Amino acid sequence: MIGSDVRNLDALHALGTRCIQLTYNSRNLVGDGCTERTNAGLSDFGVEVVHRMNDLGIIVDLSHCGEQTTLDGLTLSRRPGENQGFYAERLEVEPITLCRMVDRLEEAGMIERRRDPTDRRAWHLHLTPKSRQVLELLQESVDSLVKDMLGGLTSAEQTEFARLMHAVGANLAARREMARTAHG
Repeated sequence: MIGSDVRNLDALHALGTRCIQLTYNSRNLVGDGCTERTNAGLSDFGVEVVHRMNDLGIIVDLSHCGEQTTLDGLTLSRRPGENQGFYAERLEVEPITLCRMVDRLEEAGMIERRRDPTDRRAWHLHLTPKSRQVLELLQESVDSLVKDMLGGLTSAEQTEFARLMHAVGANLAARREMARTAHG
């Protein structure tokens, strides 16, 4: 999904992606997955990916990562288990809308709320094992879709596609920001 170019994250973010799984069981360019014999953690590219995801506000999903990759991701990620306000802002929805979404996800056993140890009014959100299974299936579908979409394109064409998608995303983001500024 990310390929070998961290700039693909910008295009994915512009298209609405707000959560990305770093590995899926085996090793990739980002790091070692949970079924790898070795336990090398994040690669240099993986460190760059996590930093860019943090900058963009993309949630770092560490399910199916190897132990060291998970530890590296937690160490580098500035926002594990954030509160609902953080996610409302990142998802560009009103806090009350996110609260209702979280209520439904919690009732379905997909997330859990944990008290903020420093603020008794706040709750942190965490994925459950049930939601990780669903994310696993979704990731497989997305990977298959991207493979089908890019099938038959040369490396140069894929790079140009990513560049164009980034430009489209930047245009949409600028338009959203103009609308938000105009409406206060």
